[in-house]
Amino acid sequence: ETWPMLESPWAVQIASGKIEVASATVTCPDQPALLVGNPEKQTWAVQYYGKPGPLTFEVPTGSVSFDRMTPGWILWDRGEVTVEAMEGWEGPTLVGGRLEKND
Repeated sequence: ETWPMLESPWAVQIASGKIEVASATVTCPDQPALLVGNPEKQTWAVQYYGKPGPLTFEVPTGSVSFDRMTPGWILWDRGEVTVEAMEGWEGPTLVGGRLEKND
């Protein structure tokens, strides 16, 4: 048996699949991730710690998609998108936001 995943009104952790919380959605087939959000502040963050693969992060004002996301995090802060991830990620494709930092 494993420890339970985190689940609250502002944060949800999954072992695989799709997360929906705080007016945002993350889809990362068969991989683990954590989504935290504050819709009032228009701020959401994804911590991705799976194998390299596709990931889509949708918020009410836009989305960011990766053909290949590597372990790391994505911050959506009032339309400014920051990505900090291990080498090898591909993308992102942004709708309704702008990339602030690309490491």
